[in-house]
Amino acid sequence: MFRFAHATHPHWGHALDMVVAQLDGQMQLEQFAVERERTQQVGLVYFTDAFAPHADDLLAALQQRTGVADWVGGGAVGLCATGAEYFQEPALAVMLMHFPANSTRLFSGRRPLPKPGTLNAAGRSALHSGLVHVSPDVDDLSDLVEDLASKFTTPNVFGGLLSAAGGGVHVAGEVLQGGVSGLLMAENGSLD
Repeated sequence: MFRFAHATHPHWGHALDMVVAQLDGQMQLEQFAVERERTQQVGLVYFTDAFAPHADDLLAALQQRTGVADWVGGGAVGLCATGAEYFQEPALAVMLMHFPANSTRLFSGRRPLPKPGTLNAAGRSALHSGLVHVSPDVDDLSDLVEDLASKFTTPNVFGGLLSAAGGGVHVAGEVLQGGVSGLLMAENGSLD
């Protein structure tokens, strides 16, 4: 089970306050009781264009307030989240995910993917599946996506285009502009 929350507010800090309150409230639910001893390893964050100029502050606040260091996501024109749609309005959506130790890794132009065929300690593919975010202004977008997908051992590569209006803001452990980023997931376990 993953905890998730979303909110809209003209100020990113107030939207974050509402999101954190929802996440904290979910810890009281029975289905998350097991999570009390676990540390969430990866956070997903998506925000509309209104919050793109504040992405650095938003990421730092998310890391501090949730205790999650690794975040991946980016800016979008609109968000859909559990019965709500936010289009061309300031909004924030967050999901906290737990994976087995060393089974995920962020990637970007600054954090390259492992070479195709790389195996983990269990002898399984380190490039099993991936959540990919691409800026719409990337040259030869279709060739890039095809090349990226060919590196994985399964067709489990998913994701989407980020907002051009927000400058193609990515989050992959840090705030980035343009290019490709995402989350790499190993086959049944560790990337080591």
